[in-house]
Amino acid sequence: MPACVARLTKHLPSSVPRTKFGTVQYFLATIRLFATWYMTIRPPRARRGDACTTCRKRKIKCDSKRPICNRCVASGASEDCQYEVAPAKSSMRWLHARVNELEMQVARTQHSEGFTVLDIAFAHSNPSLPYMKHPAAPKPNGWPEKISAGIPLSLGDPLESWVLYNEIPHTIRDGLVPIFLSHRWNCAFEFSLPQLKRTLKLNPASVHPAYLNAICLHACLHSRDSLRRLEPVFLSRTRRALAQSLIDTDGLLDFIRASALLGMYFYYTGRTTVGHHYIAGALRFALACGLHEITSLETPSRHQALLEPANNLVELGDRINLFWMLYANDRAGSIICRLPVAMPDKFAQTMWPYPSAYYEMNYTGDESQAPLALSPDTRNLEKNHCSHRAKAFFLLSMAYELASRARALPDNELPDSLLYDIEFAGTQIVKFGRNLPALSELYLSAECVDETVFPVNAMAIASHHSAAITLYSLIADRDLTSRQRCLDSARIIVEVLTTVNALSLPCVPSLRTALTISWRSAFNVLSREVKLQFPDADAIRFDLDRLLEAMRITARDASYLRPVVDVLVKKVADGS
Repeated sequence: MPACVARLTKHLPSSVPRTKFGTVQYFLATIRLFATWYMTIRPPRARRGDACTTCRKRKIKCDSKRPICNRCVASGASEDCQYEVAPAKSSMRWLHARVNELEMQVARTQHSEGFTVLDIAFAHSNPSLPYMKHPAAPKPNGWPEKISAGIPLSLGDPLESWVLYNEIPHTIRDGLVPIFLSHRWNCAFEFSLPQLKRTLKLNPASVHPAYLNAICLHACLHSRDSLRRLEPVFLSRTRRALAQSLIDTDGLLDFIRASALLGMYFYYTGRTTVGHHYIAGALRFALACGLHEITSLETPSRHQALLEPANNLVELGDRINLFWMLYANDRAGSIICRLPVAMPDKFAQTMWPYPSAYYEMNYTGDESQAPLALSPDTRNLEKNHCSHRAKAFFLLSMAYELASRARALPDNELPDSLLYDIEFAGTQIVKFGRNLPALSELYLSAECVDETVFPVNAMAIASHHSAAITLYSLIADRDLTSRQRCLDSARIIVEVLTTVNALSLPCVPSLRTALTISWRSAFNVLSREVKLQFPDADAIRFDLDRLLEAMRITARDASYLRPVVDVLVKKVADGS
């Protein structure tokens, strides 16, 4: 708004109150005054594209005056001006309509005394304010006891009642937390659910604000109702709470969790570089805390690094799973963004993760409560979906590291030392593949009690075969067996994508996006084999078409993937 409006506001009636930050009435009256000034005092100016045809050809400014502009009058034109577009809409009409809309919103929120739209806008537009240090204020008389998760926000905006408070209303929190728990596999996040539920029930204030806001942020991302509108609010709250946590140096473990969840949020909204920045930072914090060197299930009795010792096996299991979550997501982000990893593989000494039920079962001594995803037989404990995911990303990282070493060599001449490392990695990939569930068993895991088993196993299978393609492609030109392995792995990836698309589970839309990490490797193999025109080229082309169709389906849900899909489709169409 121009500076002269500040001088014009002295003409406002004395009945309009003026406070420190202003009130809604004062704000709306100022807008009305500006609308009047805009149409009466301010000199007219044509909008871009509204000039007459004569001035446009002469490339001079035009005031768009009807029937003839001043420029044409000065040049002695005898005919009226010609315009290719309709006259611009009235700005005053639009401003008055906007004021009426704001007044209706004010009328709907009159019950929230003591808070105004300007107060909330001031809090959101000043990031320097310490969000976690707002002084406690009494709740307004109209504090809502219940907010329906499905009510359209056009019928009332619940944000104006609680956005300035530290505590999230339990009605919103209790609606969002279950959504996150059912989608936590998206972030490779495994932790003790009973412990979180018990804490939220008995003492919700003890949950770190950054951690809880990050949970609600992810839940909004996967919500299909009006709660999706709360996404920018929780994004702002999470970032402010993280900044305040660094200032207060409290809850370092929860700070790492919240940072990782925020990074995954940026991954799934298409801002992969920003997401990788948060994930890499969280992993470096984890290294400083010693989460990369947990080599046994014996809880240490002495202080280690920056964290206090785990109190029990459940807390130790959460730390093990947290490290492998950070490791897997750091590797995925490095592959997608083509950026360096935050930690070399040789630093990862922590034991393979287990589902949280394993740690709870050993902690309580009750094996009868183990879910179907976890066999009580200790000989099979290592064969679980959590370790499958961690090992798949570990092998994928190993394959990409070897590929990077091979690309750095001149003329693609592989020395004996590199060939030995490739052979060793190939042995590990084949050995790990024997422990993975078969494709036919994916349907069985979809019916498992633990709803995270199916998507995690699907991701592990796709990542494992993506690692095989990355590794064996290095020697596919000189070894027919390696070339056939690449083709077999690419076809299995296509089968995984087809199997996922054929199911009608709640996790399918998110799982499609998570499987994009295996797209490129499968596409490169199939497109290469099609161009070579071998006898089975038609069958390979059919698999390539299925892969492209799976890509298109995923791009419908994730619009930021459409440019990538369009490029790959164009490559196939051009035969390049």
